[in-house]
Amino acid sequence: MNLVFIVLFSFNFFQIFSHELNELDIVAPKRILYITCDPECPISQKYTSLFKTIGDLYPSLQFSLLFSPSTTKSSIIQFYKNYDLKVDRILYIRDHRMKLIKKLGATITPEAFLIDDSKIFYYGAMDDRYYELGKMKSIPTQHFLLDAIDAMLRQKVIKTSHIQAVGCVIEL
Repeated sequence: MNLVFIVLFSFNFFQIFSHELNELDIVAPKRILYITCDPECPISQKYTSLFKTIGDLYPSLQFSLLFSPSTTKSSIIQFYKNYDLKVDRILYIRDHRMKLIKKLGATITPEAFLIDDSKIFYYGAMDDRYYELGKMKSIPTQHFLLDAIDAMLRQKVIKTSHIQAVGCVIEL
C-alpha cells in the first residue's frame, strides 16, 4: 500500500490530503487524466499552457500531474506558482513509491495517461510539437491528447491509442 499526497492550494491557503493508493482500478473517478511531470524538465515546463487549457476546457475530467518521489513538495508548489497552475483544476500526486508510475508504465515526462472506466484509453504524447529530443515545431499540427479526450467524452473510438512521448526520462 502506498501513501500518495494530493496537495490542494491557492496563493494563501494550503491543505494537505493523503490518499491510500493500492491499484489503478480503485481510483474513484470513471474518467481521469494523469500527466507525468518534472518541474526541472524543460518540456514539462513548455506544456504548462496546455495543462491550463485542459483544466479549463474539461472541468468534469479529473486531471492530476503525477510527480516522482525525487520531486520535493516545495518544488511542486513552486512549479504551480511559477506557471500559474490552479490546483482546483489540476491536482497533483507525488507518487512516493512510484507504484502508479510503474502501473501506468510511465517512462517519460511529460507523458499523458487518459483513463476511461479503469482502462487506459490513450497514452503518450500530447501533440506533435516535440518530434525528437531537442527538436520541436513552433506550433503543433496534431493534438493527440485533446483529440483523445474529445473522443472519450463522446464515446468514440480513436485511431491510435498510443503515440510515443518525447521528453525527460523518469528515473525508476
